[in-house]
Amino acid sequence: MINQLINRNIEHILAVFIGILLSIYAFSPISNLGFDYIIYGILLFFTLSFFAFHGVALFQVISNYKVITHVYSFEYTYLCQFIFLITGLIICYYFFLFLIKDLMERENSLFAFFIISYLGIFTLYTIRCSFRYYLILYALMFIYLALKSTGQIRTFIPLFTALGISILITNYSLFCVFNRSSNFVKPVHIRIGSNNQIENSAHFLPNTPLIEFLRTHKISKMYFLSDRYFIEQPILFYNLNRSWEQIPGSSATIGYDYSGNFNGGYICEENDSSTNSLKKDRERP
Repeated sequence: MINQLINRNIEHILAVFIGILLSIYAFSPISNLGFDYIIYGILLFFTLSFFAFHGVALFQVISNYKVITHVYSFEYTYLCQFIFLITGLIICYYFFLFLIKDLMERENSLFAFFIISYLGIFTLYTIRCSFRYYLILYALMFIYLALKSTGQIRTFIPLFTALGISILITNYSLFCVFNRSSNFVKPVHIRIGSNNQIENSAHFLPNTPLIEFLRTHKISKMYFLSDRYFIEQPILFYNLNRSWEQIPGSSATIGYDYSGNFNGGYICEENDSSTNSLKKDRERP
C-alpha cells in the first residue's frame, strides 16, 4: 500500500515537472541546441511510449467502427470496415503532419507541445487499453485539426473528404441502430489495442427486453449465467424506481445470448419449482 502511494506520488511529481519544463520551452523565444535535443528527445520518448501501448487502440477510436460495434452491438461489413480504416489513416496522416510542422517551426506550437505532453503523461499512469480512456485525447486531436485546417479547405481536401465519409457512414449506422427492434440485437466480443484486450458489447445492451420479461413473469429471484454485475446492477436500479409485482419463490435464469435469439441479446428462462429447489440446495454451504 505504501509502495503504491509512493509510486503514485512520484508519477504526479514527474508529470508536473515535465509539464512545466515543456511549457517553459514552448513559450521561450530562445533556442539552445543542447536544450533542444533534450526537449525533442523527451517528446520522441513520449510519442513512442504512448504508441507502443496505446497506438492501436487510439487508431481504432479514430477509425470509429469498433467504437460503434462496442456500444451498440452493430456489426459492419468488411467493406465498411475497410473504408473506416482508410479514413482513419488519412486523419492520422494530417494530424501528425500538422504536429511535426508545429514542433519543428515552433510558431504557435503550444497546442502541439501540450498534446505530446499529454501522450507521455497519460502513459505514465496506465498502459491498459479502454476506449473511454481516449475521449479527451480524441477531442484534443479534432480540435487541433480544426484549428490547423481553418480557412484552408482546398489545401486539405483529402482530410475533409475522409471526415465527411466517416460522418456519413457513422450517422447512417446510428440511424439503423435507433430504428431497429430492441429485440434484434446480437452482442459480440471485440478485440482492442495491440494486446488484443477483449471487450463485450453485451454490457451496453438495452435493458427493456429483460425488464419486460421480469415484469411479465413476476420474477422475484434471479440466477446469472455470467457477468452478474453488468446484468444485475441495472435491474436493481430499475427495481428501486419502478418495481414490478413479484411472486414469492418465482425465479429465472438470465445471461447473455451471443447467437442472436431475437430476445434483445439475453437468455431469459423461467425456472420451475423443481429447478428452484435444486438451485437452493446447491447454494447451501
